[in-house]
Amino acid sequence: ILARAEGNPFFLEEIVRRLIDEGLVVYEDQRWRATAEVQDIDIPDTVQGVLAARIDLLEAGDRRALQAAATVGRVFWTDPVALLTGMPAGDLDGAFRRLEERELILSRLGSSIAGRPEFFFKHILTRDVAYESIPRRDRAQAHAAVAEWIRDSAGERAGEFVELLAYHYGTAVALQSESGDPDEELRRKAFEALIRAAREARSRDVLRKARRLGEDSLSIARGAAERSTALETLADIFFTDFRGDMAWRYFCEALETELHKVPIDGRQVAYLAGRAIDMPVRWPGSMRSVPPRSEVERIHAMGMAHAPAGDSAELAVLMANQAGWGFGYPELLDDPEGIARAEREGIAAAEMAERLGLHKVASGAYDLVGGTLVAQGRYGPAIQVQQRRGALMPMIDDALEIGDYYAAQAWGLFEIGDLRQGLASAIKGVEQTVGRTGNGEIHSVAWACATRFRLGDWSGALADFDRVCELLDDRRDDPPGFSCNAHGSIALMSYRRGETVEGDRLLEILRRVASQTGSPRPWALLISNLVDRGDLNAARETLQGLPSNWKIHKPSIDAARIGFSIATEDWEEAARLAAEARVYAVSESLPGLMAHVVVTEGRLTAAEGDLPTAAQLLLEGRGRFEDIGEVWEVAQTDLALGAIEAELGLLEETRARMDEAIGIFEGLGATAAAAARHLREELS
Repeated sequence: ILARAEGNPFFLEEIVRRLIDEGLVVYEDQRWRATAEVQDIDIPDTVQGVLAARIDLLEAGDRRALQAAATVGRVFWTDPVALLTGMPAGDLDGAFRRLEERELILSRLGSSIAGRPEFFFKHILTRDVAYESIPRRDRAQAHAAVAEWIRDSAGERAGEFVELLAYHYGTAVALQSESGDPDEELRRKAFEALIRAAREARSRDVLRKARRLGEDSLSIARGAAERSTALETLADIFFTDFRGDMAWRYFCEALETELHKVPIDGRQVAYLAGRAIDMPVRWPGSMRSVPPRSEVERIHAMGMAHAPAGDSAELAVLMANQAGWGFGYPELLDDPEGIARAEREGIAAAEMAERLGLHKVASGAYDLVGGTLVAQGRYGPAIQVQQRRGALMPMIDDALEIGDYYAAQAWGLFEIGDLRQGLASAIKGVEQTVGRTGNGEIHSVAWACATRFRLGDWSGALADFDRVCELLDDRRDDPPGFSCNAHGSIALMSYRRGETVEGDRLLEILRRVASQTGSPRPWALLISNLVDRGDLNAARETLQGLPSNWKIHKPSIDAARIGFSIATEDWEEAARLAAEARVYAVSESLPGLMAHVVVTEGRLTAAEGDLPTAAQLLLEGRGRFEDIGEVWEVAQTDLALGAIEAELGLLEETRARMDEAIGIFEGLGATAAAAARHLREELS
């Protein structure tokens, strides 16, 4: 027995119970003992074999009750078992009592269906073996009967049992399909139940289950209307799972299917066109690659041709789509008049949606206008548009839309350099979406992670990163572009703490995201990581491969480019970049980028030999970083200042400056503290 069970306690228990069932182990004189016949027992090779043998030993009525219960599921009730077996209540009660004595099933004190006694199989394998003992020819009718019972018994609570309904109707149809076409009424009920169950699973963020249910609904769909419904359901599921490529594909397939309906539903065609176009123009960070612009324009024209006349949600979405094309397709930014026209369309779309009371649609339109502004590096005007969007939030219940608003605000404030306000916005986004939708929360918590890292709250950043990974689940090592700023920040933090293995792992993920997606989000952090490590050749290659839409993160990338030129001591290039960045920082009011510019000017001046002026500039830049809260940059500036003050003979100031830097590095747990202490000794 021990050899056959191989350490599996359930297998061992079932072997012993089988011996008891067969009377080969008996309870006498207050102890268990084996009979002489036990030496002749033939133990099956698998636990399933033991369970099958135990079920074969049951009386016919008990076995029939157990098989019927297995048809209902791991959890079952008396009524559907009675329905399937035709057994009188008294006989069924006796069968359940005997099955429970053998610990094949157990009863529950309460029940999920009021007034119906509830039981469950002690182990799922027991249920599976009992189910497999039912002839296949009898299963379809049994599942259909159970589904009808659940629908009739659940009443107003039918929504709570939609997944169970989908299972039984779907299984009945699948079994009928093995020998021909299923009953049409049964197939229709199965389709409707699968669609409801898929949407319910999506609403609870159980996305793998939602996807399976959606695919099952598509497999039994008949006619253009059902196929379109199933395809749209799958598109929504993939969108919720931030798989924009698949969402685009299924929205487009649903649209093409709609065009085969007779008559064509113009509003639905326009609606699906708008949803599809949203993927590349509003949510490109969820895509591995955006579709060709010509294909998007074709879909847009199709939608406009079918949109109803006058104000409508469908028309508002399609008008708003145009406002975001510069975000998804940066080559359009070379046409200033076209971009200005698109922005006007977006504002008009938002105002139309507000007139209709469609606040979520209006929010999306403002977001698309802001996206095109951001694509030009115009963060100030983008924040103003987002503020108009923010006024709509109290009237919106959609967690994804709410989360995206706060994340977009956090993003804009991060790039501007208002880190504390950016963090507050990210935290608000998390608070508004936590537990409601992973997609809405993840964008905000990723920006919270990146912002805390810049502010020097590395423990908080790590906690945020853990949450990002939890939300990404099996995609934590293959994140979408919009959340990889968390991976890049923690990669940089890990390296600065000397945790090179983790830093290398996260850097490799960042490289992969940069190479596989059209998102510009990884690039600034990728360059900064490589420069920090001294891998300047790789940093140079990365800079040369910047994507065409890099201006979406222009302040961060400008700072990274300047950092690279300083690291390579390319003073001429550093001067050129700093001059350009100064003009940009002044025109767009970017205190974060301006701090980098001033410190760079100080370093350039020091390289020219004007140490007093260099010290003044570095001191000014340090103050700017301190105002922003970027403690790492404060410490790095202190090191540069300390070196200049030492050359100027200001040793007291040098020691104080170095002590400041060492204190910051030690507080962060950074290995730079040791190097700073060594430099302090040298300079002193």
